[in-house]
Amino acid sequence: MVLDEPTNGLDPAGIHELRSHLRTLAREENVAVMVSSHLLSEMELMCDRIGILQNGKLVKIQDMKEMLEDELDSTIALTVTPIEKAKLYLESLNSKYRAKINDKEIEIKENIEKVPELVEKLVGQGIKIYGVRKVQQSLETKFLEMTGGNEIA
Repeated sequence: MVLDEPTNGLDPAGIHELRSHLRTLAREENVAVMVSSHLLSEMELMCDRIGILQNGKLVKIQDMKEMLEDELDSTIALTVTPIEKAKLYLESLNSKYRAKINDKEIEIKENIEKVPELVEKLVGQGIKIYGVRKVQQSLETKFLEMTGGNEIA
């Protein structure tokens, strides 16, 4: 079954019902459902796998969970003080860290497995750690990263 923008014009209850019905069809009736949409937040809730098209070419097909939970390229948010010292230290450690201060946190991209070592290094520099969390990226964020962000897809 191929659907183009199936939730367009539906109210929230209708969207929920359609999403549920499509999942039931796929799971219980073994029906393959392909959905075309620009509503990435809706696709995040509806789909098991995602295909990204850019300029008429297939850029990537991936399991939705794998795409959103990429351990090798996670965004890590650190709540620290002093925040400026932590930013400068992180950037001196690795040129790939483009530490971004976001409110009271610093965000960096890193493999989740390297976070404990990173925390130890920060503490060793006299930086106080108040929180460390993995930032859950949206499909929209991943899409923009994959496609360059400012191009028409």
